[in-house]
Amino acid sequence: MNQSRPARGPRATIGIAARLAWLLFGVALFLMLAMAAFSWTMYRTEREAALEEKQRSAATLAAIIGQVDQAGRRAADQSFPLFQDHLPEAKLQLDESSGSPRLLFDGADLAGNNAAVDRFHEQTGGVATVFMREGDDFKRITTSLKKQDGSRAVGTLLDRKHPAYPLMHKGEVYVGRAVLFGTTYMTKYLPVVRDGKTIAILFIGYDMTSQLQGLRESLALHTTKTNRVAAVDLNTGAVFGPEGGQSVAKDDPVLEQWREQIKAGQTQGILHDMTLPLTGLTGDDLNVAWSHAPAWNWVMVDAESEADTMAQSRRDMAWLGAIVLVALVGGGVAVVVGLRVLVTVPLKQAIHAAETLSRRNLSQPFDARRSDEVGRVIASLEDARVQWVQSLLAIRHTASTIDHAGMEVSLGNKDLSARTEQTASNLEETASSMEELTSTVRQTA
Repeated sequence: MNQSRPARGPRATIGIAARLAWLLFGVALFLMLAMAAFSWTMYRTEREAALEEKQRSAATLAAIIGQVDQAGRRAADQSFPLFQDHLPEAKLQLDESSGSPRLLFDGADLAGNNAAVDRFHEQTGGVATVFMREGDDFKRITTSLKKQDGSRAVGTLLDRKHPAYPLMHKGEVYVGRAVLFGTTYMTKYLPVVRDGKTIAILFIGYDMTSQLQGLRESLALHTTKTNRVAAVDLNTGAVFGPEGGQSVAKDDPVLEQWREQIKAGQTQGILHDMTLPLTGLTGDDLNVAWSHAPAWNWVMVDAESEADTMAQSRRDMAWLGAIVLVALVGGGVAVVVGLRVLVTVPLKQAIHAAETLSRRNLSQPFDARRSDEVGRVIASLEDARVQWVQSLLAIRHTASTIDHAGMEVSLGNKDLSARTEQTASNLEETASSMEELTSTVRQTA
């Protein structure tokens, strides 16, 4: 009964090694996409962290402003009694009897008497002023404060828009920062009240030049070629920073935006994609972190371009990308070589062994020294080849034995035939002799 060989399907055009290579390529592509997503996430996280750090920097500077303000207030409070010692309030009287008001100190007109204010200046380095009431205004009649030309700043009135003005009429003390003729002071105004009416004001100004220089140095520590730190006075637009001498228009859109946000209760934030001239940085991709210092109504600014903010992150991502690319290329080469050595070549050996057996060529032994799966396949083919050879040898031996036995049987048959023929001949001779004997007997009878 003939058994037909199973039909073979079409031969695969893509080998196992190629399929594995494509599979690994797909895995590598997936890993690259995952790495890209991870890198983008890390980039955004680092950007948020960088902006938060800038926000903390601005908030820290705003807190420093508060500390400087408190230190100035304490210094003003501590130095004020020295001025009171030179000019006790109890000895001050307002004389309006002559129609033109005069402020008397110990009975003498105080106008033009600079002894007390000059002693205070010599002792503390600060300035002192005495205001006399004139109608609803307060006029400077003696002072150690000097203008740029060296003359004393007397004869001028306290500005009615000054925050101290309404407090003086109420008999309350005012302490606050002021810039007088280019110098920043922490000022203190003490009303001198008689019968519920303020007749004079004692004023001192504590020179804060050294504190502001320390603040300027702190700002300089945060300032680099790509990062700018400064303070903006929302009242005047003046800019305080390491470089100094800058200013912004009071109606600048950025200042207006800050004023509106602060009025709405926001005290800090980050502005993006803008140009801020006060920082000295150009371009429209600035990240400007700001924080309000309410003590002086300043806004502390920490500004840096987007490119500089993320420069380190981009360098890190570039290095990471280069490392991943080199790893993928190196891994790809290693995979190709490994597939060739570990898969392609061994599979070709196994295919050669199988094709050799299919051609009934059992004379060529197969190298089965490998210990992997392909080695076991080749070893199985070698075992099959050996078993087939042994089976063929056994069949050949059996056939030879049968052939030899047949020859012996044939020879035995030939000998038996010869003997049979001889016996028959002998029987014929015996029969002839019997016939002769019978004939003789008959003849005898």
